[in-house]
Amino acid sequence: MGRVIHFEIQATQPQELVDFYTALLGWKFGKWGGPNAPAMGQPVNRFVCTIETPSLDEHLDQGAMLGGTVVVPKMPVPGVGWIGYLKDPDAS
Repeated sequence: MGRVIHFEIQATQPQELVDFYTALLGWKFGKWGGPNAPAMGQPVNRFVCTIETPSLDEHLDQGAMLGGTVVVPKMPVPGVGWIGYLKDPDAS
């Protein structure tokens, strides 16, 4: 099976989300030098990106403090662990 090698997060305010995900998850971002696709302000899709974390509680709380919204609180996934859903500040 193929692995994810790239993903995009559609945003109306890209720098705000760079700041959000850097503070929340320690992600680093690089600006692609090619043309914008799709055109600025024309989001294509939203998707769920599941991320492993050593503390779901801490990341949900931190995400909310950074302007995100907890839309599904922490809940058990039998035989797997725990899951919760956090919308970033740009999600509509």
